Amino acid sequence: MKAIGQMFVNTDKRSSISKAVTIEPSGGSLSVYITEAISVPIIFGKKYKHGEG
Repeated sequence: MKAIGQMFVNTDKRSSISKAVTIEPSGGSLSVYITEAISVPIIFGKKYKHGEG
């Protein structure tokens, strides 16, 4: 999975990404590896139903 994250980074080195946001839990692990490869923070969002929490 880490190699896949690095592959995403290598495809476009011109990007100037400063942080990443993910709200899809199934894609969370890949986003962690991508943000680790480009050394930016990641923010996880969680959807909840009205009235929870």
